[in-house]
Amino acid sequence: MPDPRANSLLLGSVFAVSIFISVVLRRGKTRRGNLLVLFCGSLALWYVLDLVQAWRPATHWRILADGALVLLPQMAMRFFTAFLGDEPKGSRLVPIGTALGFLVLAGTVSPLGGTPFLQGALFVYVGGLLFTTVLFLFRRSRRVASRVERARIQLLVVGGALALTFSLLDFLPAVGVEFPPLGPILTLIYM
Repeated sequence: MPDPRANSLLLGSVFAVSIFISVVLRRGKTRRGNLLVLFCGSLALWYVLDLVQAWRPATHWRILADGALVLLPQMAMRFFTAFLGDEPKGSRLVPIGTALGFLVLAGTVSPLGGTPFLQGALFVYVGGLLFTTVLFLFRRSRRVASRVERARIQLLVVGGALALTFSLLDFLPAVGVEFPPLGPILTLIYM
């Protein structure tokens, strides 16, 4: 019987790469557009590497997929905070998130990277940083003067929270809880 997670990753890979190529080919990119390219690229890279790792389990594929997964919330954090203008004053989200990213990356490429503890730390890092970024965006959206821009940011928040929640639920089978892999589908609809 085919692995539903691998099938879901295949679907996610095809659509994420397609979206990435579509975004790259757009003309007249703004700062947000360039950050969207980086975000879509990191998402596509993670889907492809995780798919290869699911098809051909090996340590080097796990390390590459984990490295791409460390990169993903970094790009999402920068893309989402770009909707608030330049680096929001008094915000420590980006520097703290970047420092945590370096620590987690060092752990994932170490010989202990495949241990349950470090895989759990990676899961907490990715989920925690992405949820923190969405929460940060929601809290800052209330201060935006334009109603149109506020509505746009709130749409990002709701879509991001739903896509993230279902993407994290895709990892429940790893702890023995069966749940259909809906994360890639909702993430790609969101994108």
